Amino acid sequence: MELTLEPIRVYRNKKTGRFMKGHPSPLKGKKWDDFLTKEQQQKILANLQAAPKPRHITAGWNKKAVMMITKEGKSLYFPSAEEAKRATGINAGNICSCCRGERKHAGGCEWYWYESNEWLNKKQEYYENQTCKENNEL
Repeated sequence: MELTLEPIRVYRNKKTGRFMKGHPSPLKGKKWDDFLTKEQQQKILANLQAAPKPRHITAGWNKKAVMMITKEGKSLYFPSAEEAKRATGINAGNICSCCRGERKHAGGCEWYWYESNEWLNKKQEYYENQTCKENNEL
């Protein structure tokens, strides 16, 4: 009489409890009736047929308006850096870096946050320089 033991098959990770790769789920091939009651089945089907709930849109929740100052001193307003990217083709990350003061220019233009007064000061400096040049020419 020989004593043999069946090998223990480990289907789950001991630390996380998740199924290991390559091992089938214990419910594979079984029908709903084998592991769900009729009430549970009806509840699942009702939830699947119900209209989907509207999801909260998170895109653009942190957008900040930006101002573009061109070399000629013209200023353009954009509601966000992403909108500026779509309109000008300049990378939005470079625009934001310019607004934070990490870069001086992006796409040959200077960029500022609309809420800050830096762009107003820059525009004022440009107009003062223009009037000085005109007065010197006269």
